[in-house]
Amino acid sequence: LAHEIQKQLRDEEDDPIYEQRARVDQVLQFFELDFEKYSGYFDDLPRVEKLRTEYVNCVNAIEFQNELLAQLVDELLELRRQLREKVPLEAKKDVIIKLAHTKLDIGDRKNKRFFKEKERRSLLDLLSPIIADVKMQRLLAEQERAKLDAEALAE
Repeated sequence: LAHEIQKQLRDEEDDPIYEQRARVDQVLQFFELDFEKYSGYFDDLPRVEKLRTEYVNCVNAIEFQNELLAQLVDELLELRRQLREKVPLEAKKDVIIKLAHTKLDIGDRKNKRFFKEKERRSLLDLLSPIIADVKMQRLLAEQERAKLDAEALAE
């Protein structure tokens, strides 16, 4: 499972949007760059891997909704442009109907994005203390190891 997740993250790494998101999202950055270094310090690694997958899926779903919203906004602008043109009344009715449907689609996509963002934030609340604890454990272990090495050299 961990190898599949790592492969998925590497495949998504080619996506510039994903790379940009990983640069500003510390949890994604941790999973992308540091997860393997800290994996031995997790008490419940399978749970963390599950949370990691859920978090990455939320980020991807948000990006997907953003892409669809961009397409719908372009469509909306095009339909508005068509409304301004001098076209027969029957054609205008079709454009007005398409415009209303596009506005509804935009609202639906914004709602889906909102709920995925809400889910991402709840996962962030779960993952942040876990990651902080693991980083602290590793730091303390490294300090202890350095202290023991210094004592061994002193003797």
